[in-house]
Amino acid sequence: MPVHERYGQLSAWRWEATASSEHAEKSTIVALHGVYDSGRCWSTFASRMPAERSIVALDQNAHGKTPLLDGDFRMETLADQAISAIEDMHAGPIILVGHSMGGVVAHLVALERPDLVSRLILDEPAWVAGEVEADNNGFPLMLMGRARQIKRWSAGELLIDGWNKTRAWDPVDAGTWLDAKLDVDIEFVNRQHNWRTAATPESLPDLRMPFLLVAGDPNLGSVISEECMQRVRAAVPEADAHRLNASHETRKDRPDEYAGLVKEFIEHAD
Repeated sequence: MPVHERYGQLSAWRWEATASSEHAEKSTIVALHGVYDSGRCWSTFASRMPAERSIVALDQNAHGKTPLLDGDFRMETLADQAISAIEDMHAGPIILVGHSMGGVVAHLVALERPDLVSRLILDEPAWVAGEVEADNNGFPLMLMGRARQIKRWSAGELLIDGWNKTRAWDPVDAGTWLDAKLDVDIEFVNRQHNWRTAATPESLPDLRMPFLLVAGDPNLGSVISEECMQRVRAAVPEADAHRLNASHETRKDRPDEYAGLVKEFIEHAD
């Protein structure tokens, strides 16, 4: 079970390493969840990581046990909050993984503070959210449907609606998915947003650390379209990029395959 902690302004969940390394201490894995999720949504991922690595999953602003913080909800602000949390860990350069919104934030963190990140894993990064129509606050309209459901629906209604997505998942993932929807402070939608950031496929060459891109199948709901993947390949022809037979929820749809990619990528990170 994870231990609940706090770094900077953010709530966090830590899975402590349960085995010691034969050599130097292994880098901590820090995970950033997507919109409407929480740090605890990384639970089954943490259980599949090497036992000699600690994992810390942050609850981003207004998600999980982190309250809605003062100020805006721009991706740059979330990146600054994540940077402060990582600095507060005193963990040295970390392995950073981000899913969806968390992928955008992780990308920004790596661009701004490469000294903090030894390796970067981008899991279905929501670059597209900065390229679609938004409301007057800058919130992407593609995300508004779920926001309305969270605001109006009961836990039972959310569970029934999500059943087709979650029924094939590990029960832990299904449970944390629902808990996250109940925990999120949906008022964050009304803050000022900016999802159009420096985190794009075209900025991948500016990264100063190795990166892994994991994407699902566009026919199953991946936000990494074929055109987007072409942009990745044009920017970094040798990119370590993989598609799984999965939806946007790659690590939950294909947990063992996903974990295998990550473990191979981080094996020689230290």
